[in-house]
Amino acid sequence: TDLERDARYALAGGLCAAISHGLATPIDVVKTRQQTVPAFAQVPLARGLAQVAAAEGPAALLTGLGPTLVGYGAGGALKFGVYEAINP
Repeated sequence: TDLERDARYALAGGLCAAISHGLATPIDVVKTRQQTVPAFAQVPLARGLAQVAAAEGPAALLTGLGPTLVGYGAGGALKFGVYEAINP
């Protein structure tokens, strides 16, 4: 049915958005440090990833992953699901 098709499109959009943004979480962690911690301002990405992992453990690179998955997952599901539902 149309409802099942639209639900599959929404699920696909949500999963794709959540996965793609979730994979970028470690980059966001370093970017946020560069913006808020003066000592990190000029640190290259690879060195920043290594420094955070060494100082706080690898799990620190996933700080904010939960809200990222939920927020972008819901946004992607709505965007893609609604687009496909109204697209003729």
